[in-house]
Amino acid sequence: MSSSSPLASPGAGEAEGSVSPGAILRRTRLRRRWSQQRLIWEMQQIARRRRLSLPTPESLKAMVSRWECGHRVPDNFNRRLLCEALGIALSDLGLAEDPDVPDLL
Repeated sequence: MSSSSPLASPGAGEAEGSVSPGAILRRTRLRRRWSQQRLIWEMQQIARRRRLSLPTPESLKAMVSRWECGHRVPDNFNRRLLCEALGIALSDLGLAEDPDVPDLL
């Protein structure tokens, strides 16, 4: 991802080229004018259509918060759900898939 990408443009307190995946996730969500709750709802709809199970909404809220704050990084399963929900490519989040993790989606 180039630093000229609108998703990767640094915000206040962020140095050029050092934008975290969590910051990109948050910025992308906010550009859609979505709350974390809306993002969770979108993820749940995708999971339901595919007959996949997700944690409780409360657990998802904590997970999204941790991802956005940079305390955790989403696993492959959640990376793909996030990207589908937000309509972006995995590379737009500044993340790659872990080739050692099986594809569940």
